[in-house]
Amino acid sequence: MPRVSRDVAALASWVVGVLLLASLAYGQASYTAQVRGVVTDQSGALVQGAQLTITNDGTGIATTSKTDDRGLYTFTGLRPAVYTLKCEAKGFQSSERKEIVLQVSQQTTIDFSLKPPGVLATVEVTAATRYGERGARH
Repeated sequence: MPRVSRDVAALASWVVGVLLLASLAYGQASYTAQVRGVVTDQSGALVQGAQLTITNDGTGIATTSKTDDRGLYTFTGLRPAVYTLKCEAKGFQSSERKEIVLQVSQQTTIDFSLKPPGVLATVEVTAATRYGERGARH
């Protein structure tokens, strides 16, 4: 084989190798999804330090994040799958979003508006009668 043919073959092999590696690197970089959002209360005030947990419904693997001083959170590097996202903060009812379907390279924004805890009612029983008894005599 002449020297020129060997050089062309070597160059062609090198170009194919570089293109193959570049395509693999690009494929890895774009394989994951991202979820981000802001957490506020009902009045629109930012909620700092809220804990968010995103769980892959298929594997049960969970990842947590906290909101920053601007009420923002971010999850990166999520595999395409179906997820459940839960938001919890002290002094508020927890909130949950289910069946979040993430695709390859998807960037999704999911905001939460948290509500204060519900009013708990306590009932105190001070006297009871048996069934069939009446409270007054005849």
